[in-house]
Amino acid sequence: IHYVPVVAAILTSLTAALVVGYSHVGAVRPALSSVGSGWPVAWRRMLCVTIGVTAAFIFAYIPR
Repeated sequence: IHYVPVVAAILTSLTAALVVGYSHVGAVRPALSSVGSGWPVAWRRMLCVTIGVTAAFIFAYIPR
């Protein structure tokens, strides 16, 4: 499957951009619902992405 490295590169760069964006907004305009900035945002985002990819992998192999 030749498109897997492309998808991985897109997801990695998108995750990095979202973490930087969330961190910037959390640092500049903190709110009650703000998740913070830096590592707290990064590990939550990584956890959510890992859960989503795992769920997609599992459901892709469940027969109809």
